[in-house]
This record gives sequence, C-alpha cells and structure tokens, in this order.
Amino acid sequence: MMDITIKDEAKDYLADKIIDGGYIFLVADDGSNKFSDVGGTCTIGNAFKLVFSKSEDADYTVALTNNVGYKLYTSKNELPYLGNGLTLTFANRQLVLKDDSGTLDSAVAKGKAKN
Repeated sequence: MMDITIKDEAKDYLADKIIDGGYIFLVADDGSNKFSDVGGTCTIGNAFKLVFSKSEDADYTVALTNNVGYKLYTSKNELPYLGNGLTLTFANRQLVLKDDSGTLDSAVAKGKAKN
C-alpha cells in the first residue's frame, strides 16, 4: 500500500470524471498494459494515466491510500516508478503527478475502462 495526496485543485478537476462508486487506476501510459494505447519505451516511468472504471480489476490491486477517499489503485508493475511523497495536483489545465524526487508526469492522461 502507498499513500498519495490529492490536492484540492486536482479533486475539483476530477469531480465530474469520477464514476459514482467506481474505481480509479493509476497506470503507466507506456504501452505496457491493457489501458495504455501509446507505444515506445521512451515513455517508461514518465507517462501516467488515470483510468476510471465501474468495477475492480485483478491487475490493479495495490491500494493508493488518499486524503479524499477515492478507490484508487495501481499495479505492482508501476511501483518502481512511484516514490515517497506521491502527490496529484492540477496546474496549467493538466493533472500533474509528483513525488519527492520531482515531477513524474506534467500531463497525466485520463481514460475510461471498457466495462
């Protein structure tokens, strides 16, 4: 289990995208998983996506404990790229994912699961 702080700006931005009672998956957006449709190894570890789903997913079971109560999960495959002090904020009309090492992705993508 990991912690992530979701800043108020990000919470406000996500308010109309959250599926009521649904789940959010933080995934690498590098072509390595079923939710990513980009390709190329140049994005490994520096491109992420929030996927909104009506149901759980067996591949995304690592809980990201957060301050707003979202059912937010990632997979063990993403863990090497996520450090301590994980934070999601909203700046310049983009979701920004950071950790204690700095900015991980300054334009986190969004998508919906096919369920």
